[in-house]
Amino acid sequence: MSRNVGRAQIAQKIADELGLRRSQTPYKLVMLLIQHLKDCIFNAGELSIHRFGVFYLLKRKSRIGRNPQTGEKIILPERIVIKFKASPLLKDFFTCENS
Repeated sequence: MSRNVGRAQIAQKIADELGLRRSQTPYKLVMLLIQHLKDCIFNAGELSIHRFGVFYLLKRKSRIGRNPQTGEKIILPERIVIKFKASPLLKDFFTCENS
């Protein structure tokens, strides 16, 4: 799979693994899973998936930025971002793959 993967590609991969036809593609399953993950993150502030990692919310303070074209200073407002911390098992998997 490429670096940028769409929901339809994920659903097709699942359908291929399960031996389903395209009309039975679990696209709705993928959509429900993504919605459930988003709900968990925003309601609880974090989501831990065992042996995979933790998604968590981080509040960024407002700061002064700069327009790269004009050099003009602008104030970037505070915002909430989603961060991800991989589990040690996931990190080990990638270090073993690249060795």
